[in-house]
Amino acid sequence: MNKKKESDLKEVDLSRIKYIIFVHTPSNDSGIENIVEIQEAGFYIDWLPVFFKIIIGIVTYFTCAFLIYYYILRKPVNPSVNFTYQKIESVNHKDREEVIINNFLIENFYNPELSISDIRAATGLSERRISAIIKSKADVSFKQYLNQIRMAEAKKLLVETDLQISEIAFRTGYGSASHFNRVFKSTENCSPNDFRKMHAQKPASST
Repeated sequence: MNKKKESDLKEVDLSRIKYIIFVHTPSNDSGIENIVEIQEAGFYIDWLPVFFKIIIGIVTYFTCAFLIYYYILRKPVNPSVNFTYQKIESVNHKDREEVIINNFLIENFYNPELSISDIRAATGLSERRISAIIKSKADVSFKQYLNQIRMAEAKKLLVETDLQISEIAFRTGYGSASHFNRVFKSTENCSPNDFRKMHAQKPASST
């Protein structure tokens, strides 16, 4: 059938062949020798198991692909989860630190023992950073800036109240009236009493 001679065929490897069936129907005559001559040997592959394996592989592949698409790619985000946020205005970091320092001084300037280390302990900023911010804001040292705040409050109390000088000195962070008088005079070029007289509110004229 293939126009091949035995000499044309290479050595055949039969190690992977499971079995070979030879069928012979012997004669009913007893005593007669049967001669079996193999004229043809046919080999075939059973494609049915291979076909089923291919079908199962295809079905498995598409099933896995569908499950991945449905449960991962198309799975919606839990609608019960809500994200809230609060709009915050953008504030410069340096300005925020400046506000923190200034607020602390305004709330504590009356303490005669107030120092830059107290600000450091309350704000977490280094003393060098605090000094740099005050220098950049007011072009003065920490002590000078604290004194400006105290003098501003002292002048307000001198004009708007009838408090004694010693009471004003105490309220503005000075340990004694003499110290307050000395600092006030060096700053305003006059004593607290003279300042109060110069800025005393004049009574309204009657008509």
